[in-house]
Amino acid sequence: MTHLARTMLMLSLLAATASASAQFVVSRGPVEADPRSRDTQTFDSGVRDLNPGETALLVDNLFTSVTRMRVDAATGIAGGRAGFVLPTAAFALTDEDAVTAAAFGAMTYSGTFTGGHGTVPVEFSFGFDGSFEDVVGRPTLSFSGGLTVTTYGPSGQVAYGSGVGFFTINGAPLANSIIATRAIGSSPHEPFEAARPLVTSMTFADLSAVAKVSIDLAPGTLVVVAADLAGSTATEVNADVTVRLPSAGTVDFTNTGRLRVVVPLGYGFDDPSGQFAAIVTEVPEPNMFWLMAAGILVLAAAARRRMRHEARSRVRHRR
Repeated sequence: MTHLARTMLMLSLLAATASASAQFVVSRGPVEADPRSRDTQTFDSGVRDLNPGETALLVDNLFTSVTRMRVDAATGIAGGRAGFVLPTAAFALTDEDAVTAAAFGAMTYSGTFTGGHGTVPVEFSFGFDGSFEDVVGRPTLSFSGGLTVTTYGPSGQVAYGSGVGFFTINGAPLANSIIATRAIGSSPHEPFEAARPLVTSMTFADLSAVAKVSIDLAPGTLVVVAADLAGSTATEVNADVTVRLPSAGTVDFTNTGRLRVVVPLGYGFDDPSGQFAAIVTEVPEPNMFWLMAAGILVLAAAARRRMRHEARSRVRHRR
């Protein structure tokens, strides 16, 4: 299972257990001399910023790491950093000897869709960007963002997944993996074009994408929206994976993940926590937009006619 697939599974589980309220997660590691140490916190509101000063840590008297993770529940924004420097070679007999640095953040909002009487289009999106920096040797670097939208309506549960993962494994060329799926009830996930993410840039200096889900919603539908952002790094290894070779690398995604929901004017989400509204933007429905545009054109035409009439009147008056 790929890193992105594991992340999407974690998001699905998180969404399934958070249907009654918002929930947020921040995690980073290592945080002590033990390379396996992690700091993971969950919270319901506000901001959590783990290691805001980005203090470096000497781990196992072997390598230096810097990790940070920040999630702002009030704005739907997340960001972080994960980096390491291994100056000398080290034996790695088991996975526990791994030289890694990682940061992960997740946001879950839930609410009942309200407004109007008919089914309308709604777009959920999670835009994120970052970079692979300070690369020495051939490290393994990964950066991913995922979006899960789960709806509970008269016809049952439907889960939509959209995500992009960027990675380079032991110095291999930069690549990406994409998720765009839908699962109805307990049925297996199937490809779903309206959940296809957009990759806008893929270079070490600029990794950016938008995970998105576009669906029709009817008022009264319970919706759970979960988004995550993750970065991880690991050292270069030899061919038989017994020696960690001198290397370094950083995944920088500071304050770059933004969760947004676009709904027609007059629609929204009834959320007991009141936090869902922070990520919602209302726009006129297409028909309403064209009516507004037509009205503006009519007013503009009337103004032009009035200006021409006044100009002719001034000319006649001068004569």
